[in-house]
Amino acid sequence: MKFTRSQNTFRSSQLALCLVASFALLSPSAMAETATENNSSNQASNQISTSSRAVAKPASAGEIQGRNQFYAARYQAACDVPLQTVQVAGSLADAPQLEAIFTDTLGYQFTLNANGDAYVQLAIKEWNEKMLLMTNSDVTIAMDGADITGTKITNQQCPDLKGEIYHINTHEWGSYVLHIHGQPNQIVSVRIVKEVVAVK
Repeated sequence: MKFTRSQNTFRSSQLALCLVASFALLSPSAMAETATENNSSNQASNQISTSSRAVAKPASAGEIQGRNQFYAARYQAACDVPLQTVQVAGSLADAPQLEAIFTDTLGYQFTLNANGDAYVQLAIKEWNEKMLLMTNSDVTIAMDGADITGTKITNQQCPDLKGEIYHINTHEWGSYVLHIHGQPNQIVSVRIVKEVVAVK
């Protein structure tokens, strides 16, 4: 089929109108929102784990007793982790500058900043990693992207250290930021061991 010059001009005009109409459906604000969403989506794919997970309430007296009996050997293992004095990040943005790779044990001692905060980025190499973290009884911890299934459990295996245990499950391998909050310039220790050790 052949088209005359006038028919071709008419069809070109129709196509141009369709394209203009398509772009007109997106207002400047809508296009800005779409660009922002796409940018946020791209950034999210490159970030460390920051999704919300479950956090258990502080342990009751019965739970403290029960967990100390059931996990006696692992709680003792947490007591025995040697400490390395390190300088850690004072902000979330600086956390990736010092990433600690967790395999079996990890022990750090450091000073909180003037706001009472410290951030430690942990590289977790295993899927569904379950850890026991022992730290000072007068601080609180948080770890975005991980389940904290037990909190502030007095470690009765080494009462002289006055440490409290947190049970943490990271589910997936990757990087997780541990946030510790306490008093300004407070010296804090963090000892981490696996919750369960496979029998060889």
